[in-house]
Amino acid sequence: MVCCCFGGGSKRPKKPDGEDKDLQVGGRYRVLRAVDVWERESLTGNKSDYLRRKDVVLLINIIETEGGRVGLVVEPGDEHVPGYISLEDVVGKRGGPVLNVSRLEGSWEMKARYTVKNPCTLRAGPELTSGWAGELEPGDEVLVLDLGLASGTPEQKKARLRALVSTSDGKIGWLSPETVGGDHLLDPANLHSHEVVKIHRQSIRKMSSAGGPRKSFSAGADSPWQVGSQYRMLEKVPVLSDGKLSSSVKFKVSAGSLVTVSDLSSDTCPKTGPLCDQRCPMAFITVDDGPEQGRNGWVRCTAKDGHDVMDTRDHREYEKVVEKLRRSVSSTDASNLQKPSEIQAALVAEQSMSADQIDPQLGRHRSMIPEDANPGLSEDTDEDKEKAEIEKRLATLGDAFAVESQKQQEAQAASEQLKQDLDKLDALATVKEGNEELAEMTFNEKMDQLDEYSGQDSRLIVEPKMEVESKMTMCGCSCGR
Repeated sequence: MVCCCFGGGSKRPKKPDGEDKDLQVGGRYRVLRAVDVWERESLTGNKSDYLRRKDVVLLINIIETEGGRVGLVVEPGDEHVPGYISLEDVVGKRGGPVLNVSRLEGSWEMKARYTVKNPCTLRAGPELTSGWAGELEPGDEVLVLDLGLASGTPEQKKARLRALVSTSDGKIGWLSPETVGGDHLLDPANLHSHEVVKIHRQSIRKMSSAGGPRKSFSAGADSPWQVGSQYRMLEKVPVLSDGKLSSSVKFKVSAGSLVTVSDLSSDTCPKTGPLCDQRCPMAFITVDDGPEQGRNGWVRCTAKDGHDVMDTRDHREYEKVVEKLRRSVSSTDASNLQKPSEIQAALVAEQSMSADQIDPQLGRHRSMIPEDANPGLSEDTDEDKEKAEIEKRLATLGDAFAVESQKQQEAQAASEQLKQDLDKLDALATVKEGNEELAEMTFNEKMDQLDEYSGQDSRLIVEPKMEVESKMTMCGCSCGR
């Protein structure tokens, strides 16, 4: 896989939306005063680097120690290696915090939604040597469930930030949002922030060229908006008194506002655009965050040309995905697991145990793969990719064993059912034969009774017909002639 550097130029990093009260893992921060970088979290031993005032670092991990909080940080660039610094204020001549708590542009955060910028690999765990879980291509979107740390490999001892993500098609796994050199594998624009409004406006300017704004609604298909979900308004839209486009306007909801949908409907679009004679999706919303907070009413979800005026990305997706993940864990009391990474680790352990029970040889096959045979991310070598294909085939083999085992169970169940059906047929045949014998016996008995009755008939026995000598002579029969 080839990755492209996100850098270029000396553009000063900007601050993201909102104000931060404390440092967060995944954040980019500006250094406020010069500080030594150590190889050990105890801040002893050898120094690995030196940070100057106004340098920018990525905070990979925060460790609580007896002496206070210690941060694992790294500067962008292949020439820098991660190291540990004290995050506590120092009393004295060089006192004060080391890092400014305001996150800079390019920071990563939990519950955020990002677009895949360069091809990357999903892993079952935070370590680069964990099992393969899938591949992502540019344009895919992921939701960050948790942030963690990969300690590195013997060949590449650099620790790196890792993110547990959920994909649009339901996959869950770990990836690196950026390489050790600072190249972005994910676009750092958070699609759950106000950045999505800027992206939307830029797409409208490109309507005449390739691309253009998103058009998520399709007549006859399921609605991309759901009751109970929270969305961001992409444009300033009139809020109507009822679900008819012809109804009166109550107020206008501002672009960037967060709204909750409590009802959905549709109305015939006016014949003033290309969507005439089609249904326009409508939603009853309550403004949760924005200048019109607390107000409600009906809005159209799409513009006259069909592009979205309400974003389709659910801001409550994080809670829904984590709850679904928690319910997927059966062998462990998931209620005791707090972090999404802990729940996902329990689920992976369950699935691995089930696969080994289906075919113990599969586990031995996996153990034959050396730790360095697992593919990394975009900076993988051809050898890593080839070994990754082996791991994929083994994963496919595990799925095949599971399917085959299921088929065998179904075949056994069908065989047992067939045996029961045959037994029932045999029983029915026995009953039928008994009924036929009984019917035949009854018929014979009735014939015997008829013979006995005929023998007891007391009617007059007619003599044989006599020859008539003349026409005037009466015959001896009962015909009367």
